[in-house]
Amino acid sequence: MKSLSDLIEYDFDTAYQINVPRDWNRQMEKLYYYEGTVWYKKSFDYAKDEKEIVRLSLGAVNYEAMSI
Repeated sequence: MKSLSDLIEYDFDTAYQINVPRDWNRQMEKLYYYEGTVWYKKSFDYAKDEKEIVRLSLGAVNYEAMSI
């Protein structure tokens, strides 16, 4: 990175890892006083039956959540 305004591609698979559900600011000293956006990513495999309805519950989401 040459300057603070340079764009970088973030890699969730190599980024910091924390345990959830649990508060994130007590798991890393550098995040203790941080107030801002934090991204969580959880990947899993699931084989859906053709006639099955699947619902995913995201508990304790503070502001916004989306699945892709």
